Amino acid sequence: MTERVQQELTGTGVHAAHVAINVRIGGGGPEGFPTATPDEIAPLYWDLHDLRDRSEAVFTA
Repeated sequence: MTERVQQELTGTGVHAAHVAINVRIGGGGPEGFPTATPDEIAPLYWDLHDLRDRSEAVFTA
């Protein structure tokens, strides 16, 4: 779906993207469950914004 939205936005200067986050953000989760800090996740968002080369990304620990 996001790819279709991105196609509709082509040429408008707007970039739509979806990020699936496959970790618990911050600490305090169940033992053994992967975690990440916002600072660890942020570069993925920046790359999507800066490169505009894809409409979906997945963050995993």
